[in-house]
Amino acid sequence: MPAIRILSARSDRHLEPMRTGTSGNSLIAALPEREQRLLASSMELVHIAPATVVCHQGDPVRHVYFPVRGLMSLFGTTPDGEVLEVAAVGRLGIVGLPVVLEEEESPYRIVAHVSCDAYRMSASALREASQSSKATRQILLRAAHAQ
Repeated sequence: MPAIRILSARSDRHLEPMRTGTSGNSLIAALPEREQRLLASSMELVHIAPATVVCHQGDPVRHVYFPVRGLMSLFGTTPDGEVLEVAAVGRLGIVGLPVVLEEEESPYRIVAHVSCDAYRMSASALREASQSSKATRQILLRAAHAQ
């Protein structure tokens, strides 16, 4: 079975679970409905197997993830080469914040800590959504500040 498997292709079907308090992602739920629809058109629901490396440190960020179940861990490396977990992101956040901050490369190795379901979209689609919507940009920047 693939490490990342598409559960549901892009469509407005994503809107209902995005809005729920228990099964959706809080960042998406905080957006106005219009912005939710715009994001939903670029998203797909994926399942990520435990221990899957989603992005290596220094690699270009190609996708962002809005977890709805499970946790994704971000690992950094110290100057001495020691690897440390610097954050764990679940349904309250976003994985791929460098995109929000207009960076191209991931400063972290990102790994599915446990089995994880997440809405995934391309980095370019999120950049476009953030540039075209003040509400989306503000919520994503608040998430960057909190994370």
